[in-house]
Amino acid sequence: PSPSSLTAVSVPPNNPYRFLIVDDSALNRKMIMRLIQSEKSGRFRDALLQEADDGSTAIDALQSALEMGETYDFILMDYTMLKVHGPDAVAIMRKDLKYHRPIIGVTGNVLPKDIAKFISSGVNKVLTKPLTKSKLMDTLASFQ
Repeated sequence: PSPSSLTAVSVPPNNPYRFLIVDDSALNRKMIMRLIQSEKSGRFRDALLQEADDGSTAIDALQSALEMGETYDFILMDYTMLKVHGPDAVAIMRKDLKYHRPIIGVTGNVLPKDIAKFISSGVNKVLTKPLTKSKLMDTLASFQ
């Protein structure tokens, strides 16, 4: 992946939470990062937040992490992106990379058939945009 398409924020090594935030909009990725970091209890304040701007880059990031003996605690995945759409990336992560931790779909697509496709690809939960802090935190807490 090119440096512009994949960004990591360094954090203390003792923080247990690692997120991969996948969206073709840099603004959406930054907004999700702020929501995670502003969680009141501070549980995610110092989490590792890695960004990917499309499904292909996300697959590469997950594969690299797994090869290094690491993983992500949560992946937040957009539906519609340029190279590889969210449902296709999720299916590869589940089937080929054997990723079994939570993947949360984040989409502006509210049509039932689109949500059903996202769920059938392997996401654990679909959140619709606009994403709110309470909606995201409730969802993350449901996996703890």
